[in-house]
Amino acid sequence: MSFEITSTNPVVRSIIEGTAPSRGILPLPQNDLLEILVFLALGDDAELKENAVGSLKEQSGEALEMAVRSTDISPNVLDYFARSEHLPIAVYEGIVTNDLTPPMTVAAVAR
Repeated sequence: MSFEITSTNPVVRSIIEGTAPSRGILPLPQNDLLEILVFLALGDDAELKENAVGSLKEQSGEALEMAVRSTDISPNVLDYFARSEHLPIAVYEGIVTNDLTPPMTVAAVAR
């Protein structure tokens, strides 16, 4: 799977690249955690995928809105939530108005 890492946090990079130690790497800032969860949700490991999708669904609308309006959120996270259903309208507004949102993601929201 091709997944561009945008976080500058070395923990995020090591998890996505598969070089992270199994202990002592958490807690992470919210945006970094979302980037990791989206990576896992899009991955091939069924158990990790299921757990990541569950964690992403549990995000509060308020916290999610803050994250998608952030200037340091991963475009992968923006794209993931843009394609999710049943989120508060403020989350979709935050995605569409974020300068980091890829044009194809905005098109997906428009559909």
